[in-house]
Amino acid sequence: MSLDPRIYSPGSKGQISGMSQSSDSWTDAFGVGEITRRKALAIRLLHWSVVVLFIVAFATAYKAFDFHTSMPVWVRDALFAAHRLSGMLAGLLLLIWLLVRLSAFIRLARERVRPKILDLFHFGLGIACFILPVLPWIARSQDGRTAELYSLLPTYNSMSPPTTNFVYKLLAEHRDLADIVLILLGIHIAGALFHRFVLKDRVMWSMWFGGKSG
Repeated sequence: MSLDPRIYSPGSKGQISGMSQSSDSWTDAFGVGEITRRKALAIRLLHWSVVVLFIVAFATAYKAFDFHTSMPVWVRDALFAAHRLSGMLAGLLLLIWLLVRLSAFIRLARERVRPKILDLFHFGLGIACFILPVLPWIARSQDGRTAELYSLLPTYNSMSPPTTNFVYKLLAEHRDLADIVLILLGIHIAGALFHRFVLKDRVMWSMWFGGKSG
């Protein structure tokens, strides 16, 4: 899910459009208008915050739900709490990201400009990543457990979700969607590496630092 605030200039054949003539403004991800250097930094921080939260969520889920490994109950509950919290925070940040992207799509539609296939892929990836933590968030709030909707820490441990067919279905879809998201993230990472080692452009550099490489 690239939140790179810079794009390729039309017909530039790989040249990054980077900064505009004004040193304080940058072309946005869809090439519609300009954003400030401060906003470009905010976009990068948003991107990498989601990355870190997803790494924590997947790592803690792998350990918390590995029932072939024996561990104290409190350790498993702590891992689950970290998994749940990182997922909720990632979902919140992704909601902000999706709204920003949606506003850009609306601007494109008003100017009768079609978004690129890559932009649509990123938006679809963002939707999938957003739905991923929403499914268990809804599931664990069933049967009157509404505190699960707003509590940062789980009010029930990982082994006591509501026991209804609807809940089981949501949790099963959560697990299946996690596999799909991992595949999509793999494609995204492969694309970033393709830019770095095949096209040899500055996309990865701008994702980290936003400015021109030395």
